Amino acid sequence: MAVHGNNEIRSRREVAVHRPHPDTSRRRDVTHRRLDTGRDEHGGGGEQRLLVALRVGPLLPGCLPRSLVAGGHRFIPSLKQELDKRNKVPYNSIGAVLHFISILWRKTIMQYLTLGRTGITVSQLCLGAMMFGAFGNPDHDESIRIIHKALDAGINFIDTADGYSAGESEEIVGKALAGGRRESVVLAVKFGPPFGEDPNHRGASRRWITQGVEGSLRRLQTDWIDLYQVGVPDPNTDIDETLGALSDLVHAGKIRSFGASKVPASQIVEAQWTADRRGHGRFRTEQPPYSLLTRAIEYDVLPTCLRHGMGVLAYSPLAGGWLSGKYRKGQEVIGPGSAARAQRSGAYDATNPANAAKLDAADALGTLADEAGMTLIQMAVAFVTRHPAVTSAIIGPRTMEHLDTYLAASGIDLSSEVLDRIDQIVPPGVTINVADNMWNFGTTALSAAFRRR
Repeated sequence: MAVHGNNEIRSRREVAVHRPHPDTSRRRDVTHRRLDTGRDEHGGGGEQRLLVALRVGPLLPGCLPRSLVAGGHRFIPSLKQELDKRNKVPYNSIGAVLHFISILWRKTIMQYLTLGRTGITVSQLCLGAMMFGAFGNPDHDESIRIIHKALDAGINFIDTADGYSAGESEEIVGKALAGGRRESVVLAVKFGPPFGEDPNHRGASRRWITQGVEGSLRRLQTDWIDLYQVGVPDPNTDIDETLGALSDLVHAGKIRSFGASKVPASQIVEAQWTADRRGHGRFRTEQPPYSLLTRAIEYDVLPTCLRHGMGVLAYSPLAGGWLSGKYRKGQEVIGPGSAARAQRSGAYDATNPANAAKLDAADALGTLADEAGMTLIQMAVAFVTRHPAVTSAIIGPRTMEHLDTYLAASGIDLSSEVLDRIDQIVPPGVTINVADNMWNFGTTALSAAFRRR
C-alpha cells in the first residue's frame, strides 16, 4: 500500500514522490518532498526524484515517521494480529494502518534519491566499508552480518576503497555480496591513496587506473563497479589523462560512472570544462567531509555540485566520532575504538585548543538533541541528509550496535527551529577545526610552501 500524490492509494513496493510543498525553500514531509537540484547540465532547472520504502523498528519517542509509505504489505500480517487482539478498527481500513503506525510501532523510512544525473537510484544512507577489516573489525563473518543487515534494512549503496585495510575491506564486501546480492547493490569504490610500496600504485594516472580497477574487481568478485572514484586529488597527473582513462573504463563496461573525493570547487569546475572540451565523460559525484562540525563545503562545494548536477556522498557525518554522543563535557575523552582512528591519537586530545572547541560545540549540540527528543547521532545524520545537494550520508559502522544507531536516524526530519539553533552553535560554512576540511589533500594553496616566496 502506498501514499502517492493526492493521497492516491496504489499497490507498489516503492513510491515516487513529486508533489511540491507550498514552502518550496526547504525539504519537508516525504509526501510533499521537493528537491531542487539547481540547474542541470544543460542549463535547465532540475528536480531529483525521491523514493521511499518502509521497514519496521521499535517505537522511538519524539521521532515519528514523516509519512505512511510503500511497503505496507510487509507488516500487514502482524498488523492483523495486533488489531484482532485489541479489537480495533477493521483490518482493511486505512485508519487501522495509520493507528498501527502512529501508536503501536515506529516505522523508520529508508529514502532513495537519484545519484546526480546518473539515473541510478540510491538510498540516502550509504554503507561505508572502511571499518571492515584490520582498520576496524577484523572479524569477517561479523562484518558480513553487518552488511547483510544494512541491506535488509533498505540500504542499497555501499562505498569502499582499495586502500581500506590494504584491500581487505573489498574482499569482505565481495563475500557479502556473493550469492545473488550484487545485482541489487550500487557499489562505489575509491582509489588513489598509496596501495603498497610501489610508487606507481597510487594516484590518478592511466597506468594505475587501468591496473588498480582490475584488482578491485577481483577482490570484490564482480564484473563491474557502479561508481569508481578518485579518492584524493592527484596534482601530478593532468586531469585530461585521468578523465580519459576513466571514460575508457566506462566504454569497456568495467565501471558505470565515475566521481572524485575531497576536490575543491575550482577543480570541480575545471574537470567539468575539461570533460566538455576533450569529449570525455565527466565526474558525476563528489565525496567530501560534511557534518555539524565541518560545514566549509556549504560555501562553494555543495552549490557547485548542484549547478553541475553532481551527486554528493557526504562522509564522516559524525565528525570522526565527535558527534557520537560520547564526547560531552564532564566525561573523559577516551578516543576512538577503531585501529585506524586510534593511530590519530592527536585528533582526540582534549587539551588541543581546536579539539576543545569541538568538544564545546559537540556538547552544545548534544544538549540540543536531548531537548529535541532525539539522539545526537540522529540529529547529525539528519542534518547532513537535509541539505538539498547531498544524495547520501556515508555511515561507517564497526559493530552491529553502531549500525543500529545509524539506522535509527533514517526518516528523521529536523524542524526549522532545530536547524536555526544548530546555526547558532556552528554557523553555516564554518568548520570548527580547519584540519577536518581535509584541505591538505585538495587545496595545496594553503600550504606554507605554496604561500611563501
